Amino acid sequence: MLQFLLSMFLVQGLQAGRLQDFSVLVAEEVFQAKVTATEDGDSLVVRPLTGGDSVRVHIVGVDAPEMPQPWGPEAKAFLDRLLTDKTVTVRIKAAMERLAQVEVDGSDVSLSIVRNGMAWHCPRFAQENDLAHAEAEARRAKRGLWGRPQPTPPWLYRGAGVCWEHQKATAPSRERPDFSGTWTAVNPPERAGQRLRIVQDAETLAIRHDRGEPLAYKLEGTTSRAFTTEHGPSDTVAKSRWNGDVWTVDERQWLVRGQEPRNVRQRLWLDARGLLNLEVSSPRPLGEYDTTIVRYRLSTANR
Repeated sequence: MLQFLLSMFLVQGLQAGRLQDFSVLVAEEVFQAKVTATEDGDSLVVRPLTGGDSVRVHIVGVDAPEMPQPWGPEAKAFLDRLLTDKTVTVRIKAAMERLAQVEVDGSDVSLSIVRNGMAWHCPRFAQENDLAHAEAEARRAKRGLWGRPQPTPPWLYRGAGVCWEHQKATAPSRERPDFSGTWTAVNPPERAGQRLRIVQDAETLAIRHDRGEPLAYKLEGTTSRAFTTEHGPSDTVAKSRWNGDVWTVDERQWLVRGQEPRNVRQRLWLDARGLLNLEVSSPRPLGEYDTTIVRYRLSTANR
């Protein structure tokens, strides 16, 4: 009886937007609901079977293309076919943001979406390994959006650095984190085990991968450097800035003298789990991006 009352209390709070008052009462709330509508490829409206108004939830662990993007309408249509008028199990994972794991006929909807190439894996409160493997499989098979060359992640389309849940307004950190340490890649699976060494002081940050020379940048400001490649002397100009909890560097690389420079953006941040996230993106024609996000775990206690 107590669990039922808490369930009703949480559902009513979802409707009224008062979750900050009591969301700590239940670590994970579960209820049955009828899907009444889909808004895009990763958001839907459900009506609890216990009664009350409908609730909009975002499916945890995925970030589907925005509706104006290529494959945005197809992702919504896939979710329509999968869920509309179906009874689903909703597990609220983050009440304030209305993030929810959704199951239909005993199957995880997040996994179905990613496996069919309808969204990117966006890790948070999700079975990261399952979704990461599902995305890798969909990429290899060129399913759904992966059939397009260099599909643009929705977070880049929105002009942000990471997937959707990080877009909520948050107070910027007053103190820049220290990224120093030896980090070991844990995701995506094909990068697992790769190591990254970061040395940071008050003004600079140097990144050394498993292979190659360390790349040193100012934490804020412009860095210019010359180096030698197999094609001869090359130059890089990098502009770094600190914004909230994310360090961003935009580089223009003249890899071959006399040719057009290559533009590369790197973003570095620590997530709530203590993982280091390194995003590298390079713009392609027609607004497309070649993007890689690698997540690292600190591999030594001594930073």
